[in-house]
Amino acid sequence: MLLLIGFGALSIAAVVAHRAPATGYELSLYSATPTLVWLCLAVAFFTSLVSSVTTSSRYLRGSALVLGGATTFTVVALPVLRGYYFYGSADPMTHLGWAKDISSGVLDPANLFYPGLHTAAVILHETLGYSLRLGILVAILCFTAIFLVFVPLCVRYVTGSERATVVAAFSTFLLLPINNISMFLRAHPFSQTLFFSALVFYLLFKFLTEETTGSKLTPIAVILGVASVATVIYHPQLSVHLLAVFASVTVLQYLYRLRGTDHAITSHRSMLAHTLLLAGAVVAWITGRPAFRAQIESISLAAQGYLRGNPPTPGGRVASQGTSITAIGGSLPEMYLKLFLPTTVFAVLAGVAVLASYTSWINFRSEHDAVVRYFVLSVLGVLPLFVLYFAGSIAEMYFRTFGFIVLLLLIAGAVSLFNVFEGVADRYGSTTFALGFVVLFAVLTPVSLATAYQSPYIYKANQHVTESQFSGYEATFEYGADGIDVTSLRQSATRYSDGVEGYQNSGRYDRSISGTNLTQLDAAAEKPMYVVLSTYDVQREVNAYRELRYSRAELNAVENQRGVDRVLTNGDLRLYLVGGNETQTGQQ
Repeated sequence: MLLLIGFGALSIAAVVAHRAPATGYELSLYSATPTLVWLCLAVAFFTSLVSSVTTSSRYLRGSALVLGGATTFTVVALPVLRGYYFYGSADPMTHLGWAKDISSGVLDPANLFYPGLHTAAVILHETLGYSLRLGILVAILCFTAIFLVFVPLCVRYVTGSERATVVAAFSTFLLLPINNISMFLRAHPFSQTLFFSALVFYLLFKFLTEETTGSKLTPIAVILGVASVATVIYHPQLSVHLLAVFASVTVLQYLYRLRGTDHAITSHRSMLAHTLLLAGAVVAWITGRPAFRAQIESISLAAQGYLRGNPPTPGGRVASQGTSITAIGGSLPEMYLKLFLPTTVFAVLAGVAVLASYTSWINFRSEHDAVVRYFVLSVLGVLPLFVLYFAGSIAEMYFRTFGFIVLLLLIAGAVSLFNVFEGVADRYGSTTFALGFVVLFAVLTPVSLATAYQSPYIYKANQHVTESQFSGYEATFEYGADGIDVTSLRQSATRYSDGVEGYQNSGRYDRSISGTNLTQLDAAAEKPMYVVLSTYDVQREVNAYRELRYSRAELNAVENQRGVDRVLTNGDLRLYLVGGNETQTGQQ
């Protein structure tokens, strides 16, 4: 009965969300989505949580996990359910442009550094008739589904326990790798590849523990090889992290066999061949690529800075953003709690559980202990990448590595937490276990999912792209006078040029307006230029960034300035011509 209520609530949430499409730009997906949707999702998730630990029926427990996963998936799918024209006004626009170029034959996928997501979108476009915009959004949902399914299956395969699967499933539903700094639920190939790697880890566990009597080239061995090489196509940077894991497993296996230790690790299949295969694929793919050379140059410049006594500021980008957050009334501790509190709590609990595996308090099975040891060493193997990116202040790449470490922690931690919960249940009874489990995840889940999408809650604006905003940029690029640059706030025009015209045909409008120049556009313009202001720009600057760089008064006063003429408006976007007396204006 409880699960029927949960599935009913989930169905109502999905229907209500679909029947409440966005009618204009939404600054926050959370506040714009009807309250009834959130109430129904909360009911569905709570019934799933309670049912999963109170029922003795295997079928009902499985149904409870399906309900919990479907509820989390519905939250992730809200932009599609609510009819968003597109999601992502920065990098996703460039990815849309690449997908257009691949679809039209202008770009060979092999010439792109990470063509996997774009090719998947093109396949959905060609086979199912989706627009490329929707194809990208659906592809993202497919990768999310892989993550939600295969992390719990990893733990289930290792432990053989339904209760462990429950712990792993609700740990996965927290979406801990998403941090909205360098890991996102929008078109971001590294994030999607990380979700895909959950399948690789599942295959890894099956390969390690499978028994072979004849040929070592088993179906699982082949599929693992194909899946691991596929990550190179989706994003080679993730493949480098995965390579560190494979190498760590290989080294640990060698050490245990060298010592002749009686442990499950000594009976596992060797990962040496797959490690060499992945290493070869990574080297073959990235060698000579401009993106790879740019990374090497960044690392080289950082190293030279350290040698010359003028090193880059470690984590410089985050420090800069921290200054901006402080300027608008926030703080770094506040942001840390909002973004990383669930991760921290989970890390502490998992860390305690890992330590318990080396004591007599919890009696770990040898197979469980092997997984924990593999992943602890893997974290140590990946840490140098984090230190390299952080010390070199290379963009915000270290948060990508952090997201990957969180995935490792998620799998190893779920195995460890299961053993802790088993110990609690044995000592204090199943009721205590169930109560502690429900309270823990009932608190952590809403806190974690509240930051899955950008919103003013974390001092960011929802990256909702409306049809009128997109069509406004289309009209700007199509009808604007030749030879006149298009400028915007924070380089929005650059990204929209990619998404509208395709990356290869993009005008690459790399100019953005400073806060000072916005108040005196005609005087600051060296030659005639177009200035684009969208509802997204205004809402972001005024309500999300709290007028840090541009004030509401300055934005509203643009069209009243001397020498500034409004030449296009469609409700979501305004186009102004600055210095128009010197040239032919665009269409009114």
